[in-house]
Amino acid sequence: MLRTWALWECRRSVLISLIILGTCTLLPMIVVTELEIRTLEYLPTIGVGCTVGKAGAIILFAYVLVLSLETSIVIFTAVKAYRDLRYSRQPWLIQLYRDGMIFYVYLLVISLANILVPILAPSMFSNWLASPQRVLHSVLCTRVLLRIRAPPRQTLFLDSIAFDVSESGGTLTFAR
Repeated sequence: MLRTWALWECRRSVLISLIILGTCTLLPMIVVTELEIRTLEYLPTIGVGCTVGKAGAIILFAYVLVLSLETSIVIFTAVKAYRDLRYSRQPWLIQLYRDGMIFYVYLLVISLANILVPILAPSMFSNWLASPQRVLHSVLCTRVLLRIRAPPRQTLFLDSIAFDVSESGGTLTFAR
């Protein structure tokens, strides 16, 4: 959400829209998650850990809410990308929007899987993909932020030698 707000040049109207959108999805997700926790029944296990014996299907609504929130944010981003990419073909800008859309596709697939697995699989698999979704969401969001913070690369040309400069080091290339 912060990246989308930044892309929209910190417009107050976009911030208000994102806050309303976040609130309207976060609060129901908290309620649904609490109701889901109350339905969980665990089986006795030998050793460390636990096994879910029974789980309610209400968690599907939380995944639908996550999916709708992510889709709304992508729509905000896509509108801004359409506006920006008509006038600028900067490689970093293209990469920023492309990465955001690719990451959304990954999250869309795992969110859809989290919606379909409880419906199609036995109840013991209802939360099977919950942890991978959390991890993937965290990794991809962090990746987007690290890409934003990465220093831009500059190439210096000296006669027939190109030197690629960045804060982490550089590469030397000889032209043919």
